[in-house]
Amino acid sequence: PVNHTRASPPAMPPEARVRTLAHPDLIRNPVRFDLIVSFSGTEHDGLTRYGDPFHPDGDLFAVEEMALLLRPGGLLLLGVPAATPDEVCGAYHRIYGPARLPRLLSAGGLRCVGVASHGVWIGRPAGAEEWDCADPRRMTSEMRTAVYGGSRRSSHSCNKWRHQPIFVLQHARAA
Repeated sequence: PVNHTRASPPAMPPEARVRTLAHPDLIRNPVRFDLIVSFSGTEHDGLTRYGDPFHPDGDLFAVEEMALLLRPGGLLLLGVPAATPDEVCGAYHRIYGPARLPRLLSAGGLRCVGVASHGVWIGRPAGAEEWDCADPRRMTSEMRTAVYGGSRRSSHSCNKWRHQPIFVLQHARAA
């Protein structure tokens, strides 16, 4: 059974501090973070829309870079558009579906510990050692709806998606 409740993702320790740094500062920063939040940004990486060079795996590299900045056991809250099928919408953004989403969520050795969608938290099933919240072969119908919003789009409908679940990814090395 899938553990889905109207509860919060894992809480951060009370001594946690919030910091915002520009990209060059992040690269030079020797500090590792307990929590990184990325919402509605990663899907643009490598597509040139905001002046970055073209790279077909720019999104995967961005997540790998964020993973390098996490402490062992640290969390990345990653919000990206998700629907079926996968699609690259020109130089604008990607929509993640069953082909690319699993690659994105495991980039940098991260593992998915849950997904928040429409006010519902879905976490790893009780007793499950391994769980991939983006593996379409292992998803229940509730998981598919949470991840992909129950939306099936026709091809060339890049402007019709409206679903961005928040994936909770944890640095693979436990704290």
